[in-house]
Amino acid sequence: MEKMYCFYCDKEVTGNVRVEKTKYTIKGKDVYVDDYVFTCPYCKTEYDFESLDEGLSKIYGAYEKLYGQISKKQSTGNI
Repeated sequence: MEKMYCFYCDKEVTGNVRVEKTKYTIKGKDVYVDDYVFTCPYCKTEYDFESLDEGLSKIYGAYEKLYGQISKKQSTGNI
């Protein structure tokens, strides 16, 4: 059980975090990462349990592992 602030309920709640495999497409190539999702037990709103920086780092790490490093020229376009 984890604690997180629910913006809809306007209070800190205790709930479960589940792992959800999510597909992201970068430069036309698919990568899959495990996202951690918190669900409020009262209103059922779902929140990403990780920060945006952590999530992006994980996605790019998965891409690099499968396809190699993204160059600066490649990174200035659609993700």
